[in-house]
Amino acid sequence: MSFPEFDASVLCSAITLRPEIAVARLSAPALLSEEHRSGYERYLSDRIVPRAEQAVVNGDACTLEELFTTGMLGRDILDQLLQRSLRSGKTTMTSVIMSMIRKGS
Repeated sequence: MSFPEFDASVLCSAITLRPEIAVARLSAPALLSEEHRSGYERYLSDRIVPRAEQAVVNGDACTLEELFTTGMLGRDILDQLLQRSLRSGKTTMTSVIMSMIRKGS
């Protein structure tokens, strides 16, 4: 759903708000107000880096791409993820992260 009332009710209820919902709303922000965007960003702020790190460890490029579309993975976070993927020898993930860094520049 892409309605302001949906966002308001989801943001008010910690039980129904899951990281997947927040990522989906930030990735496809149809009819998303600035107030609701801020609410989703606050919710994800502590969760997005661990989820991105887990995606790198698991070699899950799709999840990492989805997290990147939220606009919350800044250059500093991408640099950290790049270092992690280089240390772990994840060639595919290194390539994906480098592509994200180029897109963000």
